[in-house]
Amino acid sequence: MKQNIICSGFSISLAFIIFLACGNPVIKSVDIYLKQGDYEKVVEILDRERSKNPKDGQILLLLAECQGELGHYRELQKILDQEILMAYQYQKRATFIREKYWRINYNRAIDRFSDNELNEAIDFIKNAIIIDSTKAESYSFMGDVFIQLEQPEEAIQAYTRHIELDKKSTISCENLADLNFQNRDFSQAVQLSKEALRRDPTLFSSYMRMAFACQNLDSLDAAEAAYRGAKGLSQSILLFEEYGKLCLRRKKYDLAKEQFAQGLLLSQYDDRFYKYLAECSYGLNDFKNVAAYYEKYITSHTEDFEAIKNLLVAYDRIGDLDNFMRIKSMMERYH
Repeated sequence: MKQNIICSGFSISLAFIIFLACGNPVIKSVDIYLKQGDYEKVVEILDRERSKNPKDGQILLLLAECQGELGHYRELQKILDQEILMAYQYQKRATFIREKYWRINYNRAIDRFSDNELNEAIDFIKNAIIIDSTKAESYSFMGDVFIQLEQPEEAIQAYTRHIELDKKSTISCENLADLNFQNRDFSQAVQLSKEALRRDPTLFSSYMRMAFACQNLDSLDAAEAAYRGAKGLSQSILLFEEYGKLCLRRKKYDLAKEQFAQGLLLSQYDDRFYKYLAECSYGLNDFKNVAAYYEKYITSHTEDFEAIKNLLVAYDRIGDLDNFMRIKSMMERYH
């Protein structure tokens, strides 16, 4: 992206320039160009003077401001990183300048993102990082933009850097975990979910992601533990359904039944939970309840041949001939 000169009239602080001019004839000599906004001329003059006085902090500070106004951010960064500006009398102003131009570019990146001008948003956030590479929020934002641009590898790099810089934030841990899950790197998804939970143990989404990832890794004990962690934080239909299905898969029928019963209540009697409860009852050889649950389920699922067949078996096992013949007739009628 072509750099935009930051034109805001005479945007360098006049008070600062007057202060400097009191003790520095070089800076006083460029005052007219500053007032005209001719920063290129000021840079030309100050560069010559800097070669003569490389440790003149006042010249360096003004030069940094002008490079910032011209959008020459690498030059700005190089100047502000000079050891001389770490001195007490210059440090506060140097920090202010860096923060100022970082903030300008960060805010412009946000504005472009809001306008869906994603490539320009990336350009501005890259400028912000050039100016100050220690600002963790720059990398988090960059990752978000790369996600919108469907560039997951670049997003992973940005989120990883954010995690390194911000030891408390969880958002990039979660975003990275999601990306790795989508890429089917389930081991990494688990590790990142654990890191998110180490930073904030109340993250329901991290427990759920970890459970799904562990199931894909066939680490079923770990998956159950993750579901239990999620259950200690929140109640959700998805949690009860998925936890119940895992228990059913592991033939833990009583535990599965407990989850599905809670899911049934929370979902306000979503009929798919009747099928799950029937399957649990089947595993427990409780054919009376198998029949009761399947009856409720098939009222709206007459096309589910497997469910109707299981219902037929249940009536056969409990010796209910009338209902056996009724269901057998249904099977013949619909199938």
